[in-house]
This record gives sequence, structure tokens and C-alpha cells, in this order.
Amino acid sequence: MCGGGLFEKPTENDKEHLCPLHIKTRVDGRIVNKISVDGGAAINLMPERMMGRLGKTKKDLIKSSIGMTDFHGRTSSVRGVVLLSIEVGSVNRLTLFVVVPSKAGFNLLLGHDWIHGMGAIASTSHQKLIFWNEDGGVEEVLADNSTCYYDEMHVEFRMYNPGVKPLTVDTKAFNPEKIEM
Repeated sequence: MCGGGLFEKPTENDKEHLCPLHIKTRVDGRIVNKISVDGGAAINLMPERMMGRLGKTKKDLIKSSIGMTDFHGRTSSVRGVVLLSIEVGSVNRLTLFVVVPSKAGFNLLLGHDWIHGMGAIASTSHQKLIFWNEDGGVEEVLADNSTCYYDEMHVEFRMYNPGVKPLTVDTKAFNPEKIEM
């Protein structure tokens, strides 16, 4: 519950999960799940595979000379851009998506372009999105965690330093109470 746009203090359970903030909503009149709300992304992305699911073809693409850099530092061109109607809560907003040739783990990605345009606050800890609607009321959209499996989460991260080998942490086996200081 949020009151006046403030989040409640996170519970221990809120702090323990590793789920991204995914929502399910209407896109051009069709229900779409696994929509990632990511304030770390500057733009809105749509994997090319979603075009057909949304009734779009290559004819709907607007050509673009945008170059994208992936996580590995490789630059590639995009397929184009497309304008879609995104309905979140009572707000319907036309949103420009960059169409990319990607096998991403999301169906759409709403970046801070959309988040700021909505005046929204996204919280991965609380697994919700809040925003003010056109009437000035506060709306709350809860995450769709149907694709996040809490018990099966596995996180691997690596820290590189010339004197240190890669560090891998498996959260299934990790027990912070057994760490000796």
C-alpha cells in the first residue's frame, strides 16, 4: 500500500528477493507479460521477435541510424523504431520503442524515458510501480512475478582484479550467518 506516493519500509522478504520489476499490461490492445521496468536503461526496447506478437511487420518500422552497444561492448545497428500504445493502470501513453535483434529475457523494456514521462517511481524492492494519474490520484501497479521463481534464483557475479581470481556466489548455498569476520 502506498499513501500519498510514499513506499512503506521494506520487509525482510522484500529485501531477500532478486526479481526484476516485471509488469503485465496492455500494449496496442494486447495483454503482454514480462515487461521489464528498468530505470538503468535510457531508452525503451523491444526485441524483434515481439513484432509479430503485437501485429506489427517490418512495414511498421521507422528507419533509424541509432547504434546500440551491448553488454559486451559490441555495437550493432537497430532494426528501427516503432510507436506503441502502453496502458498502465488508467494511463494510456504512446511510447517509442527501439527494435533490436535480441534474445532478451523480457518482452518489452521500459526505460527511464518512459518512467520519467509517466512521472512514475519504480521499486524492485517493493515489486511495484507507482505514478500519478491524469486526475492527480496515486495509482499502484504490482509486479507480475509469475515468471520469477524465488526458490530457483541463482546469481553469479564476477569481480576482476589482477591479483584475484573470479569470484562466484551461488545464493542457494550462501548462508550469511556462517561468515566469519
